[in-house]
Amino acid sequence: MAKKPDVQYICYQTEGSAARKLEFLRPRPKTSLPALKKKKATVIRLNPLATLGTLMSLIMLILMIVSGVQITGLQEDTKAMHRYVNDLRAENNELKDIYESNIDLDEIERQAIALGMIPVEEAQRITVSLPDQDNAGRPGDQVALVDGVD
Repeated sequence: MAKKPDVQYICYQTEGSAARKLEFLRPRPKTSLPALKKKKATVIRLNPLATLGTLMSLIMLILMIVSGVQITGLQEDTKAMHRYVNDLRAENNELKDIYESNIDLDEIERQAIALGMIPVEEAQRITVSLPDQDNAGRPGDQVALVDGVD
């Protein structure tokens, strides 16, 4: 297609040859803007995060001091318990010595014979072999019977 030439039409608007009548502008009254109220600036004097961190560190310090005092008390209790255990062991050793010194083996033997007991050397031993059975223990078990004196 053929290119169309760019044509621009210039249109000057004229009012004709009559002269304009001059108008004088009246001065406008000055308008004043409303006074701006200054907002009070909110100034944060303390950083909340730093304050919270400081508060947490103080709480941790107090808890550490309290736990240190508690540990010291528990260590004292532990030392007291060790002393108490040592005292009980010493008392137990003393009582054991008194008990062993008061044992009269001859008297015990006389009482056992009076009750009808016999010494181990005098007891008869009989060994019994049981046949293999499914329900009765392991195969080849031996049972020792001791006869007592009637």
